[in-house]
Amino acid sequence: MYDDLDYGNKYGVLARHGHEYDVWNYEGSDNFNDSDYAQVPIGDLITTEIAARLPCTVLKYVGNALPQNR
Repeated sequence: MYDDLDYGNKYGVLARHGHEYDVWNYEGSDNFNDSDYAQVPIGDLITTEIAARLPCTVLKYVGNALPQNR
């Protein structure tokens, strides 16, 4: 969450990441406090499993068979 409190709220900006409205990627309450953000949503686990394993899986099956840069 971003609040322009450091600037005396002179800009009147309050921004939140969209994950707070996504039931798969936010496990906290509507209070949006630190303990809410400490809970790990299932979306984080799914994304980590896919994104972290993808390069290793590609290299495992393709190896050095990738075409050279031109």
